[in-house]
Amino acid sequence: MSMLVVTRKVGQRTHIYLLDGRRIEVFVSKAESGRVRLCIEAPIELQIYRAEIDPNEPEFNKGKWHGEVK
Repeated sequence: MSMLVVTRKVGQRTHIYLLDGRRIEVFVSKAESGRVRLCIEAPIELQIYRAEIDPNEPEFNKGKWHGEVK
């Protein structure tokens, strides 16, 4: 696994290029009171989950998280 650490201000973007040429874009949309809102844009076939929502957990597979974007 690799890690990229960047410092961004609100409105700034970072592009991550996959080996097959596809791009993921991370955008800082809001930062206040010690919290940051990130927008992640990726090809539709890539699934993006928050760390606390694990698709391997039984609750996820029961539909608890399906259709929700948080």
